[in-house]
Amino acid sequence: MFENFENLNLIPIAFFIAFIVLLALYIRARLHRYMSELAENEKKFKELTQRFEYALSGTGDGLWDWDLVTNDVYFSPAWKEMLGYSDSELPNEFSSWETRVHPDDLEIVKKAIQASHSSADTEYNILHRMRHKDGSWVWILDRGQTIFDADNKAVRMVGFHTDISTLKEQELKIEELSRLLRNTIDSVDNLIFVKDSDFKYIEFNEAFRKFIGLSRDEILGKDDYDLFDEEVASSFRSYDKKMLAEQKQQENYEWVKYPDGSDVYLLTLKAPLYDKDANVVGLVGNCVDLTREELLKDEIAAQEDMMIAQSRHAAMGEMISMLAHQWRQPLSIIAMNATNIIVDIELESLQEADLKETAKSIINQTQELSKTIDDFKDFFKPDKVSDIVLLNDIVTDALGVIGKNLKNNAIELQLDISQTLKLKTYARELMQVLIHILKNAIEAFADKKAEKKIIWISMDTLKDSVILRIEDNAGGIDDAIIDKIFDPYFSTKPDKNGTGLGLYMSKTIVDKHLHGSIKVKKIGNRSCFEIKLPLDVDDEKS
Repeated sequence: MFENFENLNLIPIAFFIAFIVLLALYIRARLHRYMSELAENEKKFKELTQRFEYALSGTGDGLWDWDLVTNDVYFSPAWKEMLGYSDSELPNEFSSWETRVHPDDLEIVKKAIQASHSSADTEYNILHRMRHKDGSWVWILDRGQTIFDADNKAVRMVGFHTDISTLKEQELKIEELSRLLRNTIDSVDNLIFVKDSDFKYIEFNEAFRKFIGLSRDEILGKDDYDLFDEEVASSFRSYDKKMLAEQKQQENYEWVKYPDGSDVYLLTLKAPLYDKDANVVGLVGNCVDLTREELLKDEIAAQEDMMIAQSRHAAMGEMISMLAHQWRQPLSIIAMNATNIIVDIELESLQEADLKETAKSIINQTQELSKTIDDFKDFFKPDKVSDIVLLNDIVTDALGVIGKNLKNNAIELQLDISQTLKLKTYARELMQVLIHILKNAIEAFADKKAEKKIIWISMDTLKDSVILRIEDNAGGIDDAIIDKIFDPYFSTKPDKNGTGLGLYMSKTIVDKHLHGSIKVKKIGNRSCFEIKLPLDVDDEKS
């Protein structure tokens, strides 16, 4: 059977075998090279991951690395520590993350992950909550980048967690304070509104919305010519321009027609609106409805009660202006701190110690905002019955509202009030009287040049009463008018810059509601108001 073997042409077979061998050697070499490159790339990636993790160690951020092909996951020790676990307590498994994401956030987060896997241009950056080992919820800023292979297939995802719980809590507190302020303003019957420098409405309360008779969206961005007839709108515009030109509060009375056709008589107070740099950017308005029927009542007791309520409402414009002024600095500090944090994050220079100090600063400023709200909130609470209170507490509450104005006007305050003296009275009505007298003193200093501006608040106790004194060295009250200052509608201010009811209402409150007496006298260059109050008030007389 081998007789023709020598005739067999072996050359093609030899070439074919040689080709196979060379191909195998080539494939082996390429495979070896590929495996070497793969191992080298894996080594480089691990080194890069370690360097990145080391860089993050100073910030407290936690690194995560997810192999989308094998589903292997790596969580750095800092990542686990953020949730209260040691490195050995939490396995490097996908479920360690998935089971700890807040149920309300999980679906949204997964959609964001899938979106980042669809395109290299889609950024993964999301805020969500994760369960801490102690059962609490940690607010996490979760950021990552998806890595794609040559075929544009998502093969890996790397990112890091940042614990922003402290910042989120402060944000929620500020939102709550804003909501409280909004609810407080919406709960009053006054028409309160804010206009920008173009006289367009940018904010208002519910009473104002009902007065206009349109929805919120229909009012925002409109001016008076869009909402009222031309004559009324022109009248409003002239008052607005006058107030902005003089940059001080203006008061005016005006008849206005409601959308239902009824006429109302409004006392309107308008004050400048300032930005954080003390630039005028608009105005704040506060309108008190003084209807014709109420003005024509001839029952004196009813008129006095009404005017006391109106006096307090009319003060709201000033109170809101004071509140905005006192909020300006804390809000500026909070905004600056938040900006610094964002800049440090972007520059990858955020330090844990700096973050803690910044968070403490934000907490302190938030507490200052909360205290300011409490001070102003007490002023607007109605007194239904008299109560036993400390005189020092009433003075302190009044200073909580107007104290910053004293400081801003470089007025020194000297107190000599017992911290233990109690009396039975209507605390907030007495507080209203004190605020008005102090406000008058501040305005008196504005018109006089005093080398050193001082207000003294002191007291003397008698057998069954107490005398509270408020003095200032603004030059004293002119002898020609000192007997008239408690008269209704008497005012030393320029026309329309004052109602002339402040001291009249203060006297009415002290005489009729607090069952005391008030008088004023001039001692040298000092004005001295003396309020005499019984230590016990009979509720049946009130």
